[in-house]
Amino acid sequence: MRAYAMAAEELETGGWDTPEMLDLVEQYTGADPDLIAASRQHHIDEDLEVDLDLVLELQEFYMEQGSLNYDEIIPEEEIWDFTWRDAALEN
Repeated sequence: MRAYAMAAEELETGGWDTPEMLDLVEQYTGADPDLIAASRQHHIDEDLEVDLDLVLELQEFYMEQGSLNYDEIIPEEEIWDFTWRDAALEN
């Protein structure tokens, strides 16, 4: 989890399109660095925050679409356990 937080911090400051990051992406995924650089960059909050309102909104949307394999909204406290994240961010 600490490595994930460190990666989020690096991406927040440097972005996905630095030469070092593009080299890493190519090395570990085989993806074309030019394609990655031209793509919309994914965002990971540096503090690994989760937008719980958005999670609820997405559950409701996909439930209306019939795309979920459950019948009731799952409360956020049953989905998320931030114990590991919080411990990693304390270091």
